[in-house]
Amino acid sequence: MTTEVCILKWNPAVSSIRMDDWETVMRLRPFGSLNWSVWEHDKVAQWQDFYMLKVGEGQTGIVMKGCFESLPYTAEDWSGKGRTTYYCDLRPRVMLHPDRDPILTTEELERAIPGVDWRGGHSGVVLSEADSTKLGRLWSKFISKHKDIEERENIILSTVIQKSAAKRIKGFSRYVKHFDWLKGDEVYTDDATHDCANLRFDLDYDKSEARLRIWLQGGRVLHVKCSGLRSVKTEADESIWQSELEIYEASPDCLCIKSNGVTVVCDEISFDRLTDHNAGWVPLGFGFRRS
Repeated sequence: MTTEVCILKWNPAVSSIRMDDWETVMRLRPFGSLNWSVWEHDKVAQWQDFYMLKVGEGQTGIVMKGCFESLPYTAEDWSGKGRTTYYCDLRPRVMLHPDRDPILTTEELERAIPGVDWRGGHSGVVLSEADSTKLGRLWSKFISKHKDIEERENIILSTVIQKSAAKRIKGFSRYVKHFDWLKGDEVYTDDATHDCANLRFDLDYDKSEARLRIWLQGGRVLHVKCSGLRSVKTEADESIWQSELEIYEASPDCLCIKSNGVTVVCDEISFDRLTDHNAGWVPLGFGFRRS
């Protein structure tokens, strides 16, 4: 894993993401997806850390820290100029509102690391290892001064089932049990992360249904039925070792469930039952481990 970090830049006055869009992304985290253009795409890697720098008018400075969830890929130019543009999918760890939250300001960055252009230039420039280390220390000091932000972000990032979506999941109150591996008790809630793996995924085209069996750490299996399919996407790559489950409202009339490389958008999600897993082994990425 590289220790060099990438600096993404955001100017709300010219970006395809305006301030209202930024507020929407903050509100819907950690659900949905977000990508960003990367100029030095040949220097970045999956899971590499980045910082997002707000530039332009108003309060400027670091407004996001996270890592790249994908390798760079080409897509339509966000500016509409038809340029070949490379993007990376983002996984934010901390996201700040420049007008409401304290941020690590441009002035502080210039004083600490004067050799970097903190006011303009391309989005997606990789810092040297020395400057990356300086920025990491500066960020750690900033976060340590704002424990309230750290606590807020930890709560946001631990949410795996959107509260508004939970109200629409049939069987949610009966079968959603999160196995807390620290306590060894079933204390599953909609605002707690957990380790999981897909044991099986089936499609029934005649009924327009999909069924998932999801192993939860602790040896329980959640049986999920998705009805009224809108779209189905499956992946078999290194991303599945992340062992994550997300359920959220994809739109006012449909839900989205993501689990270890499977993404289903449908009209209705039901938690049918919770059973024991007795096989002894569960998949983890392309390997297995004992449950």
